[in-house]
Amino acid sequence: MSLQKKTVLTLLLVFILAVIPFLLISYFVILNGFIDVETDLAEQNTQRVADAIEENINNLHVKSSDWSNWDDTYQYITSQNQQYIDSNLQDKTLIDLGINLMFFFDNENRLIVHKELNLETELLHRHSQELTDVIESGKMITALGENKTNFVTGDQNLYPDWSGLVNLPDGILLLSIRPILTSQGKGPVNGTLIFGRFLDETLQDKLSQITHLKFKVNSKPAPGNLINPVVLQRTKNSITASLPLKNIYGENSFNLTVDTPRDIYNQGQKSFFIFTGLTVGIFILIGSFVIILISKNILKPLEKLTAVFRNIKAENLSVNRLPVLGKDEISMLSVDINRMLDQLASYQKSISSKTEEANQAKKIIEDKINKIEEQNSVLYNTQKAMTDLMEDEKALREELKKEKENIEKIVEERTKELKLKSLALETANKKVGEGWLQIQKEKSILTASISSLPLGFVLTDKDLNILTINQAAFDILAIKDSDINFADIEAVFSINFNLMKIIESCKKSFKPFELKEAILGNKFLHITLVPIVTQQRDKHEFSGMVILIGDVTERKIVERSRNEFFSIASHELRTPLTAIRGNSQLLQSMYQDKIKDRDFAEIIKDIHESSVRLIEIVNDFLNTSRLEMGKMEFKPETFDLTDLIEKVIKELRVPAEEKGLTVTFQNNAENNLFVLADINRTREILINLIGNSIKFTRSGGITIDCRQRNNYIEAKIADTGIGISLGTQSLLFHKFQQAEQDIYTRDVTRGTGLGLYIARLLIENMGGKIWLDKSEIEKGSTFIFTLPAARLYPRLSA
Repeated sequence: MSLQKKTVLTLLLVFILAVIPFLLISYFVILNGFIDVETDLAEQNTQRVADAIEENINNLHVKSSDWSNWDDTYQYITSQNQQYIDSNLQDKTLIDLGINLMFFFDNENRLIVHKELNLETELLHRHSQELTDVIESGKMITALGENKTNFVTGDQNLYPDWSGLVNLPDGILLLSIRPILTSQGKGPVNGTLIFGRFLDETLQDKLSQITHLKFKVNSKPAPGNLINPVVLQRTKNSITASLPLKNIYGENSFNLTVDTPRDIYNQGQKSFFIFTGLTVGIFILIGSFVIILISKNILKPLEKLTAVFRNIKAENLSVNRLPVLGKDEISMLSVDINRMLDQLASYQKSISSKTEEANQAKKIIEDKINKIEEQNSVLYNTQKAMTDLMEDEKALREELKKEKENIEKIVEERTKELKLKSLALETANKKVGEGWLQIQKEKSILTASISSLPLGFVLTDKDLNILTINQAAFDILAIKDSDINFADIEAVFSINFNLMKIIESCKKSFKPFELKEAILGNKFLHITLVPIVTQQRDKHEFSGMVILIGDVTERKIVERSRNEFFSIASHELRTPLTAIRGNSQLLQSMYQDKIKDRDFAEIIKDIHESSVRLIEIVNDFLNTSRLEMGKMEFKPETFDLTDLIEKVIKELRVPAEEKGLTVTFQNNAENNLFVLADINRTREILINLIGNSIKFTRSGGITIDCRQRNNYIEAKIADTGIGISLGTQSLLFHKFQQAEQDIYTRDVTRGTGLGLYIARLLIENMGGKIWLDKSEIEKGSTFIFTLPAARLYPRLSA
C-alpha cells in the first residue's frame, strides 16, 4: 500500500474516531430535548381535547337544568297533558338544543314520554334496543341512585344529578340526568329528566375544529390505571397520546387518543442534518489541504528517490548513484545509500572471482560421481532378475495347490445340491396334491356363500365376460334367461345411467364406485362397482369387475314415511308448544310479583325452559325433514364471514363466561373474507359448532380462525374440551348420532343428535364441506368447514 493511501486512511480513521462520535452524541442530546418538548405538547393537547369533551358534557347538563327546574315540566309529570308535548317536544326543540334524545320518567322510574332525533337528517330516529331497554326500564337511574342518595324517594334536602359518558351499541353518548323540580329548584322530586347527545362524527369534527387536533374516542378502556395523558406511539409525521375517560359511573371505560403533528421534532432533525453536513464538509476541506501539503513536501521527493533506486541493478552497481537534493532527512538517506552501494560493488568483485574457482572444482566431482552410478546400475539389474525368477516358481506351486482344492470342493457341493433338489421335488409334488384339494373345498364354500348373499353378485373377467352371478342378481334385475351376458345387464340400466361409462372410469382410476340410489322400474337399488386390480412388475392391471346390487326399496319407503311423520308431527307440535312458551313467559314477566309461592314460580320456570327446549327439538326435526326432502329454501348473498363470527361470539359470550371460558377470534386474513352463502343458515352453523365447544369444555377456551384457501373461505373452531374417541368419531355428522354416547369422552346431554347432521346438510347445500380435523381425549377437538368465496377481491395464497 502506498504512503499516499496510508495518509488518506489515517485521516479517515481520525474522522471515524473523533468526528462521528461527536456527531452521534450531539444527535442524541439535541433530539432527545426536542422529543421531551413534543411529548409535553402532545400530553397538553390530549388534556385539552378531554377538557373540550367535558365542557360539552357540562353544557348539556346546563341545558337540561332549564327543563328539569321548570314548573311546566313539574306539572306535566303529574297531569301528562298533551298541550305540553305539542308546545315543547317538537323536532325543532331537539335541533335548537343540539341533542339526540330526551326522556321523562316519574318517581316510579316509568317512562312518561321520550323524543329521539337524528341531528344529521333531522328525522325521527329509534336508537338501538339496548339503549331503549336500559333507559325505559329505569335500570340506569336506579344504578346511579345506589351510588348516591336516590332522589326518587322524595327527599327534599338532597337533589343529586349526574352527567357523563355512556357506551351504547349506537355509539358513545353524552348523558345528563336531573331530578324534576319546580322553577325555584325545590322539591319534592316529581320525576327524572334525561338529555342525551351522541359523540358522533359531526360533534367530533366540531371539537377538532375548535382544538385544531385530530382525536378518537374508543369504547375500550386504556391499559393499566392511568390518570394523566401518556404517549402511545410516534410516526414520521405525528405523535399519538392516550388518556382514559370515565363513564357516568366513574369507571375508566373509554380511551381518548389524540394525534399531534411532529413539527418541532422534524425541524430539530432538519437543523441537525444541516449542522452535520457543514461539519463533514469542513473536515473534508481541512483533510484535503493536509494531504496536498504532505504530498508536496514528503511524498513527491520520496517518489523521485524511489524511481532512481529502481534503476540500480547488479550489472551497473558500480556506476549508478542516488542524487542528493538538499540537506533534509531524505537527502541524508541518499548519502547513506550511496555509501552502501560502494561497499556492495567491492564485495561483488571479490565474490565473482571465488565463484569461478568453485565452478571448476564442482565439474571434476560430477564426472567421478557419474562413473560410480553406472557401475551400481549394472549390479542392481542382475540381482533383481534372480529374485524375480525365484518368486515366480514359488507362486506357481501355490496356485496349483489351490486349484486342486477348489475342484474337490465344487464336486462335493454339486453332489449335495442334487440331493436337496431331489428331496424338494418330492415335497412339492405332495403339496400340489394337497393344495388342489384345498382349492376345490374353498371354491365350493365361496360358491355357496355367493349364492346365499341377499345382494346381487356379478363377477366378470377383464373383457367383462360374466364368470359368476347369483340368484339374487336375477331376481333384483328381473332377468329370467340363465344364459346371460354383460350386455343384458347393461341394457337393464341403460334407461337411467351409462353403466359402461362408470366401468371405464373404474378401470382408469382403479377405485370403487358407489351409486347409492338408482331407480329401476318401481325399485330403488344400491349399486357398488369394485375393480379387481393385479400388480405386474410394478404396474397395476385391470383383471375384472365385481358388481354388488342391493334392493333398498323397502328401506326408502320406511325412511320416507318416517320423514313425513316427523314433518307432520313437528308442525302439529310447534303450535301448542309456542302457546305454552308464550304464556309461561308472560307469567314470568307480568305476574312475577304476584306469585308468592316459590315452588309454583319454579314450576313455571321449568315449564318455560322445557317448552323452549321442545321447540328447539321440533325445529331440528323440521329442518332435517326439509333438508332431506330438498324443500329447504336458501337465499345466497355476499357477506363478510369475519363480521358474522364476531356477532355470534357476542351472542354466546354469556354462557362462556358462566363457565369461565374464553372465546378468541384470530383473524389472520389481510382483507375481509366475503362468502357467497345464506347468512342465516351460516349463523345457525356457527352457533351449533361454537355452542358445542362451550358445552363440552370444562376449562381453557375456544379459538376461531378464519382464512382463504383457493376459492373457499375456511373457518376453524378449536376447543380445549374433553375430546372425541376414535371409535366415536365415525358417528359424527350422521342422523340421531351423538359423539358423547361414548362414556369415555363427552358428558351425556339432552341433544337430539341432529345438530352436526343438520350443519353438514346446510354446508353441503351451500357448496361447502365440514369435517373433524383432529381430536384427542382431554385435549380438545378441532372442526373445520368451508364456504365458497365471493369474487370481490384477488384470491389470496393458501
